[in-house]
Amino acid sequence: MSRKYPTSRKETSIRELIGELGELSRRFSPEDATSKVRLLEQIRSRSLRSARLLFRYHEILCFLRAYPDSPALLRSSEEELQNFETRVALAAGDDEYTPEGLRNTGIAGTVVEYPFDFDMALWLAEKFPDDVVIDWEAYDVAETDSLAIVLPLLASWIENDNLDDPEQGTEDWVKVAAGSKQNDFRWFLSSLTTSPFRREIQNYLYEQIELPLQWHLGDSDVSRSRARYSAKRTYYQRGPIMRPKGGFRREIVRSLPPLNPLPKREANDIIDLTRGALLVRQRELYPVDHANPAEVFLADAGRGIQVAIFGTVPEFRLPLEADYAAFLIKNGLPIGYGVGAVLFDRVEIAINVFDTFRGGEAAYILAQFFRIFHHNFGVTNFIIRRYQIGYENEEGLAAGAYWFYYKLGLRSFDEETAELAEEEFAKIKADKSYRTPRKILKKLALSDMYLRLDPNAGVYEELSLSKLSFAATKRIGERFKGDRAAAIRATTRRLSKILDVPDWKTWSPDEQESFRRLSVLFDVIPDLESWPMRDKKALAQIMRAKGKPGETDFARRLLKHKRLKQTLQAIVEEEESN
Repeated sequence: MSRKYPTSRKETSIRELIGELGELSRRFSPEDATSKVRLLEQIRSRSLRSARLLFRYHEILCFLRAYPDSPALLRSSEEELQNFETRVALAAGDDEYTPEGLRNTGIAGTVVEYPFDFDMALWLAEKFPDDVVIDWEAYDVAETDSLAIVLPLLASWIENDNLDDPEQGTEDWVKVAAGSKQNDFRWFLSSLTTSPFRREIQNYLYEQIELPLQWHLGDSDVSRSRARYSAKRTYYQRGPIMRPKGGFRREIVRSLPPLNPLPKREANDIIDLTRGALLVRQRELYPVDHANPAEVFLADAGRGIQVAIFGTVPEFRLPLEADYAAFLIKNGLPIGYGVGAVLFDRVEIAINVFDTFRGGEAAYILAQFFRIFHHNFGVTNFIIRRYQIGYENEEGLAAGAYWFYYKLGLRSFDEETAELAEEEFAKIKADKSYRTPRKILKKLALSDMYLRLDPNAGVYEELSLSKLSFAATKRIGERFKGDRAAAIRATTRRLSKILDVPDWKTWSPDEQESFRRLSVLFDVIPDLESWPMRDKKALAQIMRAKGKPGETDFARRLLKHKRLKQTLQAIVEEEESN
């Protein structure tokens, strides 16, 4: 639906209205609710020409839509967002307006420019075939004409004489080769994917080009203005945004109904929503790129918050961890994302609430994230890597991320860092005006942090996957003279005998592949032959579960195998002592 907005003669007036709406957005008294609706009604009849003001208004609308305190505010903010492309188009049509300020915002009616990776480029070409093109302006300023290196591999033999001509421009050649009726990006991607090269080679060639793309969002439902997930009911914010009641740990262990995989259609819908929400923000995430429709869960965390968790397809799973992506939704709006890598009794977690929604329920949302991994996978230990805290991350430092996690109960692994944190926190408690200096925050960010559900359990001892991997590399080098193919053949034969699984070649292809991959690691276990048969059988089931359609069974079986964890820890300690 198209609407025309009359031009306002008082630019400062609408700026003041938007400023007042922003101040009220995080206040939730009955009087504030009425004022928000009144302000929206005044603003919606005015035009906006400033890109900065348009962006600010959009972000306020998104927050109001996620945290409405009345049905009237929900309706008004939703209608404004659904029609935001009209505002952008009208502003762009004004000779005094420069739309560059809205590029890469992900707002309806704008353009996203980014060199998306191969898997996401394929997804974009499938879902938005007419909206994505090669960004030739960005490509022309690149130091290397990398596309020209790949094109001879895709062209017919006779065309190479022209491609070798130094006066032939790459952009002109691609447009002629694609034909006047075909999108240049889709032509190139089709030529690459139908080439005789294996998928791995296609991926490698594409990644080397770093092809810049332009994605014209228009009024697409994937834009930040219009992206929604259907919510069964709306949670209205009737009072101040609150932290978890009863403490952070207590919220994590609070009961949660069992999670069941979504039907395939719903699973694909939420994967697409997640990909879109990330890509319009120029972000990519490995488990989202390789999301598994067979393993998508949706948890209702209360207060209008839903958390989708989905695993990775077997081909792209991590060697020993079970890697899961998370997508955060508030009253139907995407508000953030995260990842959780499960290994035995711990999960390594990263979470990112989008800028628009920070200052909201960050602590409560994090607790729900921990809660889902605790109940669904049985983990009792949570790790936050130092990047999240501020290591080589200016945003984390500026936000004081360390103290956010510290106040929730997380502590530094490093002993000296932990002591420094205690000293600083004592200063904070003694003087409410005290602010930790930046140089101290940088020192605090040098260590990862952890939380144990048992507060008396002591410092968590992490299993080094790097050392385990290196132990496997040493064994291949010493026993098989570096011949990896021979190592895989020999270790699978040996493990199938020791674990008494002579029929492993009758398993599904993915289960067989997981058995081969893990055999190289578990062959390092020195006393495997002397293990009790029940432990051997359990190990064989773990190896098979890694290749099942869903990885949850693998994570749960791994958690139960105490002997395996102790043995792998001993291997790591031996590597560290050498």
